[in-house]
Amino acid sequence: MLAGVGLTVAHSTAMAEPDPARVLAKCCILMAVAVAAGIACACTPPRWIRRLTPWLLAATVLLLVVVLIPGVGVKSGGARRWLRAAGVSVQPAELAKLCVPLAIAFRPVPPRRLLTGRFGLGSLRRAFGLWPAVLCAGLIAAEPDLSTAITVLLGATAAVWLRGWPAWPFAAGLCAAVPAAAGTFWLRPYQWNRVTAFVEALADPAAAPYQVRQGAVALGSGGVWGCGLGRGWQKLSFLPEADDDFALAAVGEELGLVGAGGVLLLWILLAWFGLRAIRFAPPVRRAAAGALVVQLVGQALLNAGVVCGLLPPTGIPHPFLSRGGSSLVVTCAAIGLVLALGRPGDSHRLQAKESGDSP
Repeated sequence: MLAGVGLTVAHSTAMAEPDPARVLAKCCILMAVAVAAGIACACTPPRWIRRLTPWLLAATVLLLVVVLIPGVGVKSGGARRWLRAAGVSVQPAELAKLCVPLAIAFRPVPPRRLLTGRFGLGSLRRAFGLWPAVLCAGLIAAEPDLSTAITVLLGATAAVWLRGWPAWPFAAGLCAAVPAAAGTFWLRPYQWNRVTAFVEALADPAAAPYQVRQGAVALGSGGVWGCGLGRGWQKLSFLPEADDDFALAAVGEELGLVGAGGVLLLWILLAWFGLRAIRFAPPVRRAAAGALVVQLVGQALLNAGVVCGLLPPTGIPHPFLSRGGSSLVVTCAAIGLVLALGRPGDSHRLQAKESGDSP
């Protein structure tokens, strides 16, 4: 249903393009590729997923390094985030949303043995198992793409939480994030300006950034039932990124509060059924699949918060609704992995082995 809403939004926002039929055809092809990727992931045996995760992580790190090389990575809008070949653009940062939660959840050492006993060099060495999240988030932030880096850290946090980590390491990580954020704002003042503009807009809505104001206009003009599918005006060059980061605002304008609320309800249902689908899986698989669900739904809610003016604008896409092909393929692949990892163990021996890795 979310994929259907995404195609509907793509069809509606394509009316502002010179060739709407070509845009819609491209979106349909991307949707077919994404569904095929999701089916392939859903049919993959869980033991293969576990074995392939280190290779996927290595390939992702390599691509994240390559995309930062001038002349290789494609720079657009002040950010170097894409690799382009044969007319096809790929965003390597999207792959990190898959491999980082899996790599952390599949750690062979139980976290409680690291955090509740006596500390030593062995414990510190094993604690470096969190390097996938730190390295990938750092490379993504260097593009810069702070919103995707936050999403990757959200998935990593969900993975270690579901693996049974106690609460104090999260508090320590939060304290470490403060100087990291300060350094990021110092190196890139425009990101700090977004935060200050957001704070000023709380007292004076007229001081809000243009994109936020236009998103509010789109949501407000839609009312309860909306102005009708395809009849919205904000997508006609008034609302920036109406087909990407602010696609939910386009839904709110044309389908009203009922349509936008329905999208959020679908995400709540996806979270509910996604977590129910993995309840009989072995603990390690349950942690990996649960982290993917939390990351996916969390990204959608963060985007909704930005569109509604509850959070500073960060450029985070809305899964399924945004037009980006890499995001769509990774989203469907993540759901396929949840279905694959949520299956009961292949054998009693495999269940016993994975249960022994669990906290």
